[in-house]
Amino acid sequence: METGSRKVNGRNLRFIVYFLFTLLWTSSVDAVSSLNLVWQDNSNNEEGFNIERATSISGPFSKIGVVGPNVTTYMDTNLPEATNFCYRVSAFSAAGVSPYTNVVCSVTKVTPAFGEPSGGTPGSFVTGSVETRGLARGPAFQLFNSSGALQTTQFVLNPDFREVSFRLGNFDADAAEEVLIGGRETSGLMRGPAYQIFDLDGTLRLTRFVLNPDFIDVSFSPFNVGSNGVLVCGREASGLSRGPAYQAFDSDGNVVRTQFMLNPDFTEDNSCTGANLNEVGGDTVIAGGREVTGLARGPAIQVFGSDGSLLFTRFVLNPNFREMKVAVVDVGGSKNVVVYGLETAGTLRGPAYQSFDFNGNFLLTRFVLDSGFTDVQVFGANTAGAIAGEEIVAGGIETRGLARGPAIQVWDKNGNHLFTRFVLNPDFTDVVFTKIDINNDGADEILVVGRETGGLQRGPAFELWDGNGNLLGGQFVLNPDFTNLKAFAVDHNGDGDKEIVIGGIETKGLLRGPAYQIFESNGILLQTQFVLNPDF
Repeated sequence: METGSRKVNGRNLRFIVYFLFTLLWTSSVDAVSSLNLVWQDNSNNEEGFNIERATSISGPFSKIGVVGPNVTTYMDTNLPEATNFCYRVSAFSAAGVSPYTNVVCSVTKVTPAFGEPSGGTPGSFVTGSVETRGLARGPAFQLFNSSGALQTTQFVLNPDFREVSFRLGNFDADAAEEVLIGGRETSGLMRGPAYQIFDLDGTLRLTRFVLNPDFIDVSFSPFNVGSNGVLVCGREASGLSRGPAYQAFDSDGNVVRTQFMLNPDFTEDNSCTGANLNEVGGDTVIAGGREVTGLARGPAIQVFGSDGSLLFTRFVLNPNFREMKVAVVDVGGSKNVVVYGLETAGTLRGPAYQSFDFNGNFLLTRFVLDSGFTDVQVFGANTAGAIAGEEIVAGGIETRGLARGPAIQVWDKNGNHLFTRFVLNPDFTDVVFTKIDINNDGADEILVVGRETGGLQRGPAFELWDGNGNLLGGQFVLNPDFTNLKAFAVDHNGDGDKEIVIGGIETKGLLRGPAYQIFESNGILLQTQFVLNPDF
């Protein structure tokens, strides 16, 4: 602790410096891809705290958030898995800014991926994760049939890869789906990002190193370039430091296009996805991010055509918004781009979304839920069934004010509020909202999954809601020792209706590792299966 004083712009900073303890720590929370920062506030005159983040203890650091006076926690969300992050905090007032706290680092967790290969046997699906203990053999996936019998085990990439993701999709010209595994080689040869494609029987189709070793925050997803291919997005954070970029690959692994996006000052909330916005030709690329240095203009999106031409750039929401994300919503015959986030400065109005058509024309802004909500998720779902196009579903957790816990809101494509429902109960955390057409009738239900970590502490559970806001059923699943939940739908018995699959990791108690359970929509348990091994 420094006891001296110094001056900034002629103003004495003694009180900030003297009373700010250099104490800061992080802990991995049970929600995947999040880190929780906590520090001690021994200052009595701060106006707030700046939070800065880097991927190594030596930096470079960039500011990711600001909290008000007497606030001593910060949740850093939407982080890639198995990645090291380092943090430091400083206090500020009208007089200036204090020295930084000590730097502390923590690594985000790795979560098994669960998914349904629709081109495979009905009810079969893949789970994948990274073996980081025991033999430490690195990433692997397993394929199970509808009876829970293991069909394939395949180790992929190599043990030096981290930030690994598993995707199912059709990446070539045949009708069957493949497994796409992407990651970054962060030790050993340290060659940077790469992906591999495997058939469901474990046959390797191709390996490609992509972008370059200076890229971080890399994602991999299916992409149509006139044929099925792969979209790779990331940010060049060292070397030339040219900022966000994407590469598009065809089904043979050939690079079709490399494109830098936005500008190097976009360093937060970066994302990239492919979608056919106007239902013509191949996929467009939608890039999002937040400009936090230079002009610091806040969140923006860019859309590139199927030929790589820039279609439009739009600054969205306003510079006071954080945690910006992008969704694509089908409005019938075309798709809208929906951006959403939390207004955490200025008027502090909380979550909101904005819609733009495929030409970049602004359509509407709606503030949703209320300012006490965090962990907001927004997506399109056809909850009405008979009406062409999708409604917009907003989910989140009310952690301030009335602190009523998780809730969902549904809005039509014209921005009219249809209903709000509080779900689960206020003791639930790590809540995920998704859509599922449970009975194959063309109308989507809303699946809510979370963990009861307070009160009775009963662990994971799900609830299913229809498009009119009626609760269809719910069930506690796995057991209270399970964390890192994933949920999806599978046609388990091939009858056309969907069953609900909940996957997670048993991280306490018997410590048996990853497992999944399959339930009928009415909560009847059909199958429990432990997968991979406890070292994953």
